[in-house]
Amino acid sequence: MANKKTRVPAIQQQGLWETITLFPWPHICEPTRRLYCRHEGSGTTQKEQPHYHHGKTTRISSGAQCAVGMVVNKLKGKMLAKKMNIHIENITHSKSRHNFLKCVWRGEYPEKGGHQREKTHSWVQLKHQLTQPRETHSMKNSREVLQLLGSRPYKFMAN
Repeated sequence: MANKKTRVPAIQQQGLWETITLFPWPHICEPTRRLYCRHEGSGTTQKEQPHYHHGKTTRISSGAQCAVGMVVNKLKGKMLAKKMNIHIENITHSKSRHNFLKCVWRGEYPEKGGHQREKTHSWVQLKHQLTQPRETHSMKNSREVLQLLGSRPYKFMAN
């Protein structure tokens, strides 16, 4: 029996991938691209609920009509790749890829999206940076005497 490309309705409703290749065995299929999903529990189905890896971002390795095979990095002295099958109701899209593409479209990653790096030939920071504290600034005062503001005591607030 030859492999044929078909569309699986349940997976397509979730939007996990457009086309998957089905093999003679229904539990093995090959995604057309690498996808990242979040492993989150849903109360609509009680089968194959997330136990320890709830909320983790995982890679999809295989899929079927009602379940998806996922690979999670587990830390047990070293990083181990753990494979598990999850119902499609218990997974959601990961927004990490969407946030990366949003930065590329805005031109924050010139190496990926723009041509500024070719012009300047400079090193570009591609990792996400935390928001730094605001810089200090001073305010000018027209009066000589400053009035200090503070929190009001509780006894005045109760009245």
